Amino acid sequence: VKIPCNDPRAPSSVIRSLFADDKSKVLVGTKNNEIYEIDDTPRLIVQGHCQGELWGMAVHPQGLKVATGSDDGSVRVWSVEERRQLVMRVLVAKPVEIPSTSSNTGSIRSIAFSPKGDMIAAGLITGTVYILREDTLDELHVLEDRREWVSDLKWSPNGDYLAVGTHDSFVDIYASDRGYKRVGTCMGHSSFITHIDWSLDGTRLVSNSGDYEDVEWASRTRVLSWHSLGVWHRGSDGSDVNAVDCKPGESKCLATGDDRGIVSLFRYPALGGRPRLYGGHSSHITNVRFSPSGSKLFSAGGADACFCLWNVV
Repeated sequence: VKIPCNDPRAPSSVIRSLFADDKSKVLVGTKNNEIYEIDDTPRLIVQGHCQGELWGMAVHPQGLKVATGSDDGSVRVWSVEERRQLVMRVLVAKPVEIPSTSSNTGSIRSIAFSPKGDMIAAGLITGTVYILREDTLDELHVLEDRREWVSDLKWSPNGDYLAVGTHDSFVDIYASDRGYKRVGTCMGHSSFITHIDWSLDGTRLVSNSGDYEDVEWASRTRVLSWHSLGVWHRGSDGSDVNAVDCKPGESKCLATGDDRGIVSLFRYPALGGRPRLYGGHSSHITNVRFSPSGSKLFSAGGADACFCLWNVV
């Protein structure tokens, strides 16, 4: 039986593990982080990213899909209901050395959906930003104004602008109605950008940086804010919490993902008190996002290269 290969960069699948039960079925694990169940023919039951760490994750505005991007160089779109991969595209054939480091490599580190859900932006280690069609992942625009890690990127709520934060301490603003021409740059941080967020009316932009600054340039997903002062556990520093998201709706809570591999839920605003803790990842958590309805929470693991779906009750 030949195992299919779903990675366009590889000529064939590389088998890494086998397991057989008493019912004439065999489980096969591949190098590409896939698991097949075989009786007469192979049946794909697990699929995912397969190299480095998973950092980029975004939820479709309708909540039915999730987009991810990792160090394996691929952008993938997943169905929440069917729990399977819908489409995948390799943007980076081989991980590259992360600028300003000597030994680490990576590829895609940030992902965002446009407000209408028809486009996906992917930010790379090299500073390049790809804007893709959501349904086919065909390339629409390529932005190459920076050479440092794109740590976060977000469209304004009305979709008129795309903000891109990078490790060279700048936030660039691109206008969608001008073919994503750069129309402004926010300068003021003394360290690399970690998170950015728009106000609901799209008139203000807030950013965090590596030296724990919280700067407003003129919300809900930046780690450092007056509403999230109580999210750090005892003994942690400012870098231990990697992602924050606020549950939409009237019954608000705050979710965090940290270096312990724990998803924490706090009352919002999170000014203190004990959170509820949830485990499931085998590595540090790099991203957390609520669905638009607030009924689900998604978390992305770094070195375990998987994202988990949680029901919010």
